[in-house]
Amino acid sequence: MQEHPREAESLRSKDKLVRLGIVLLGCKGAGKSSSGNTILGREEFQPGQRSAVCLKRQGEVAGRQVTVVEAPGWWNYYRVMSSSEMTRNEIVLSQGLCGEGPHCFFVVLRADASFSEAHRVSAQEHVSLLSERVWSHTIVLFTYGDWLGDTTIEQHIESEGESLRWIIGKCGNRYHVLNNHNKDDKDQIKDLLEKIDEMVAGNTSRQFRMDWEGIKQLPSLRIVLLGTKYHGKTSVGNTILGRHEFELRRTQCVKRQGEVAGRQVTVVDVPGWWRSTFVKHSPELITQEIVLSASLCPPGPHAVLLVICVDIFFTEKDRTIVQEHLELLGERVWSHTMVLFTFGGFRETTIEQYIESEGESLQWIIEKCGNRYHIFDNEKLDESIMRTQLLEKIEEMVAGNGGRHFEVDKTLLQEVEERRSRLDTRVENRETKAFKQNRTIDYVMGKVLHK
Repeated sequence: MQEHPREAESLRSKDKLVRLGIVLLGCKGAGKSSSGNTILGREEFQPGQRSAVCLKRQGEVAGRQVTVVEAPGWWNYYRVMSSSEMTRNEIVLSQGLCGEGPHCFFVVLRADASFSEAHRVSAQEHVSLLSERVWSHTIVLFTYGDWLGDTTIEQHIESEGESLRWIIGKCGNRYHVLNNHNKDDKDQIKDLLEKIDEMVAGNTSRQFRMDWEGIKQLPSLRIVLLGTKYHGKTSVGNTILGRHEFELRRTQCVKRQGEVAGRQVTVVDVPGWWRSTFVKHSPELITQEIVLSASLCPPGPHAVLLVICVDIFFTEKDRTIVQEHLELLGERVWSHTMVLFTFGGFRETTIEQYIESEGESLQWIIEKCGNRYHIFDNEKLDESIMRTQLLEKIEEMVAGNGGRHFEVDKTLLQEVEERRSRLDTRVENRETKAFKQNRTIDYVMGKVLHK
């Protein structure tokens, strides 16, 4: 049987993984950040600074390309429903940050702390958010290994009782100890990588892939609205959130949040571009806001809605202008984009008939978005139905993307931030110069008037 090319790419001799994806799970203060730094061999995560979203770092470790994702921690003995929706959501989505899927999950536990039945239930419920299959890809990672002293890890596990032994057994009796205070000990990482290789070799599927069919809806969604001026973006944002949150005629992105149909929804409304203006002629402020929009709902939007009004004829020029402005965010943005048609009540034909009648230019955009589209038809449906249907379609797209959100290229962000910083400096210098000139004029005029 011929080996799958992606699997072949990730292997070397003796079944050693060349590319390795790791997700760190655990309660707050368990030592996930320090473990990530020890694995990567440098300070990439910041211990003590608790992030509400997943953090991803990459580097070369023992000749391998390693991706480490740290998921937000839960409170030590909280049941899963007591954790915030954002924490639960980020745990579910953590697996989507490792390309084709993580090879290994670590449940990080402190060796210097007791592990009670309440801790076991909390860990089991939070890890199982990723489905029951996740346990076959999981290893218990003990931190504070120096605290053990002369006690072996096996003696520690035995002394802690049934609750800890249950978690170890759930992970196929796989465990490892790290001393994060001794990062120069390369053998502990070498042994860790070998244990991962052994686990992956024993799994039917090398990488963990989420079963999205079993998930009804995501606890939170992050949405960015893009499109031409006066095509209804602002109204779309208000409809999604179910209240008046956005105003017309703005030159900067606006972010608003609210609970919609049991989900925490974040909407970023981005200033629109002029319909007849190619990207090279768009104001720099507008193009910068488009690039920055994805960073306003960290770690990135689940969906980019490209808003198009159905009461216009969509030309080849429109197609080019839409493509140019959207791809300011990079080519990858298309896999997270859906076309949202507005003013649907003004047409007597179905949306499919409209798409067909408009010709190749609009059809190219639809196909580029993976044939994903939706219509807001205020004449036929009330807002709550339109809103629910749209969110369901967005969740289908997220599932098709393996749960991954869109993450803008950090190089693009850095370039925009540097240009904006230079522009701010020039404006400040002009204002300072104008202030000094006005002070001089005031002084001279004062002298004249008092003569």
